[in-house]
Amino acid sequence: MNRIKPIINIDTSYVFHMLAVAKCGYDNDYGKCFAPLHDAKDLQVLKDNEILLTIEGGVHMGELYPLMVIVPASLQYGVEWYYAFSQHMYSSRDWGGLTQQLLAISDVMARNYSIFKEKVWGEAKAELLAYAADVRKAFDENGISAKIEKLMGLTPGYDEFQPIFANSLAGGAEAIDISDNRHIFGIGRDTEGAVKFISHEYIISLIKQTVGINDMPNIMQYWIEIESLAAYYYGKIFEGKHIFVEDRSIIEFYESKGGMLGAKDLLFAAIERD
Repeated sequence: MNRIKPIINIDTSYVFHMLAVAKCGYDNDYGKCFAPLHDAKDLQVLKDNEILLTIEGGVHMGELYPLMVIVPASLQYGVEWYYAFSQHMYSSRDWGGLTQQLLAISDVMARNYSIFKEKVWGEAKAELLAYAADVRKAFDENGISAKIEKLMGLTPGYDEFQPIFANSLAGGAEAIDISDNRHIFGIGRDTEGAVKFISHEYIISLIKQTVGINDMPNIMQYWIEIESLAAYYYGKIFEGKHIFVEDRSIIEFYESKGGMLGAKDLLFAAIERD
């Protein structure tokens, strides 16, 4: 059974559309194309708060990234309401000195949604649907999710792993997890490349699930060990060079222990090896 089933979502697309047109973590042709649809002053509000609204994998997470990006991007047909309600909610108390930024960002995001929906989404949706259909077909045919689960000896705590595609992510962060089973991806790869990238993230998802937040609350501190463990399993599924840079010495350590230990024990053994 194929557990990896790509989807699209207007709310997710809108949030990252606005980041791209404001050159806020994403500076690409998509953003340049659609930026003229929006008031330059609105886009400047987002740009001025770029450090608060962006992430850099394993290194930085902006203070407002969860509230202003991840939560609304995870909604379904509720993003406009969310930002409008946020203006009311955040005006009632002090939010760690960031109240004015929260109000300004929420105002911009609430007011610009109709522009995106009316002038962008129709074309964007068609492109995303076609891309998602091709990737879904590949996963349906190759059985990779079952192969990964068998190799790792793990079954996820969800029925489907749902990659969400967005048009606007070139040149910035992607593979963004908004829940255990929903991660956001760009559409700049061919079908084979998308399958490999998503498979890598599915392996990461299973590793994080088996480790558990209670076992490793500072999980990001050991991201190179986690990425290298994903590369170890990835290398057993796909031939050729891994798509990410990883620590070869850690992979060799995993290879020396892999026949004896499960994913969780492998990870902790790598962390404690020195």
